[in-house]
This record gives sequence, C-alpha cells and structure tokens, in this order.
Amino acid sequence: MTRPPIRFNCVGCGDCCRGRHGFMSLTLAETVAWLRRGQRVAVLLEAFPASGEQEAGPGLQLPVDYGVEVRSGGMGLRIAPVFGADLQAGCPNLADDNACRIYDDRPAVCRLYPAQTHPLSVFRMDTRACPPEAWNPPAGVILVEEDGRMPPGIQAMVEAFQGELGRDAAAKVAICEALGVHLAGWRGNGIVIHIPSVQDFLDAIAQAGARTEGPAPLSWALRVVGAELAAKLADADAQLYAGDGRAAHVFMPMATSSGDPRAS
Repeated sequence: MTRPPIRFNCVGCGDCCRGRHGFMSLTLAETVAWLRRGQRVAVLLEAFPASGEQEAGPGLQLPVDYGVEVRSGGMGLRIAPVFGADLQAGCPNLADDNACRIYDDRPAVCRLYPAQTHPLSVFRMDTRACPPEAWNPPAGVILVEEDGRMPPGIQAMVEAFQGELGRDAAAKVAICEALGVHLAGWRGNGIVIHIPSVQDFLDAIAQAGARTEGPAPLSWALRVVGAELAAKLADADAQLYAGDGRAAHVFMPMATSSGDPRAS
C-alpha cells in the first residue's frame, strides 16, 4: 500500500530553534565548534547490556553498535554518549529576524530537519515544530516517499551523520572520563544529563586527544529508579549510584516496572 509522499517547505518561522528539542545531537567536530563559540553542550548518558539488541521503549534510541564497552563494578555494559547542544532556552545562534547566524556551519541535525535522523524512530509530522503551512505544498521537498522511505539523497545524509556519531563514540567516552563523568542511566529507565562548563569541556577534549595510550579503566556507576531493576543490576554486580557526589548531574526518569516515575 502506498501513500502520498510527505513534502516540506521551510517557511522561516524559527520555531524549530526555540527550545522545543532541549538538546540537539552533535558530532564530535560539531561539539568542538559549538563550544568554541562559548555555547554549552550537555552529555546525555544511557547504558545497556554488553550484548544483544536494546529493548524497545523510551530513551535516546541509539543502535547497539554505537555503544562502547565499559565496566560497572563486575558487570560489562555499553555506554552510548550523546553530546547535545543545549537548546533549552532556544538556539543561541538564532537572530531576531529568525535567520541563523551560523547557517553555513550549522550542524547536521539542522541541515536535515525536519527529516528523521534517529535510525530507530518513525517519522511523524506531529512531532515536528513546523506549522501546518510548511507541509505538503506542491513544490515542497519530498521527505518521505510513497513507500515510506526517505529519498536517496536525504537517506545518504542521514547515514553519513549516523556513521560519524558511531565513529565518535569511543572518543566521546574518553572525553566523559576526562571530565570525571562516569555515571549513566539505564536504557528505558532513565537518562543522566551532565552539563559541564564550556572550558572544562574543551579542556577534557584536549586532554583525551593528547593521550598516547588509553586511560586506566574506570568503573561506571548506574543511576536507576525502581527497586526491581536496582536489585537485578546489583545481582549482576553492577555499581549503583549511592548519592556519593559524583559529578553534578540531572537524572531524568523514563519509566519503572512499578510505574513510579519519581527519581530515586
């Protein structure tokens, strides 16, 4: 069964730049450029099992092959770090006339928007910030073909972006450890968010890049909500967060087996 293609034409409203996304995923090169403009980047961290596919559910929805193998106590797991431009108060590069001040150097997500860039998500117009008049004009750019696929040109751009994120993963974990950040949430349960200062982030990138050999392995801690999951991870000899003052962070719970959404 085929459906009409989904077309899009940007109307220049600037709504996509005004904080509706919270954090925007950046490659490592984009992270450096963002920080050098004095703009904040957050580190969003989830962990998942060292082997096997991730379970479906809320979260960052990154492919398993993005993960870097680390240890949490006696448990092996994977960490898939996301470096996200902090857009909670809106994009700092948006001018009063809705023009982008860094248009020629804007990140890949901006270039692709509103196309779907998450490989495990399905495109939906109602999740986009764009107004109704931007959708399906006769001369608009096709974002989704009649068969539900992205056009080859957009697909190639998305794959290039996702490929760079995958290649960056190990370097991003090393940067996290140079920042003293080794606390993560658990896939589908919660996300740990760290927002270092711009200078601390730049210093950690330089420190990680200057190493001639890998750093000593760190034990990553996990912060979760829900007694059942905590007990399961403890039985696997994982190191659980104990409110020990590890680098300042925000914990955003997603769900628990008991349905209790409160952070522990």
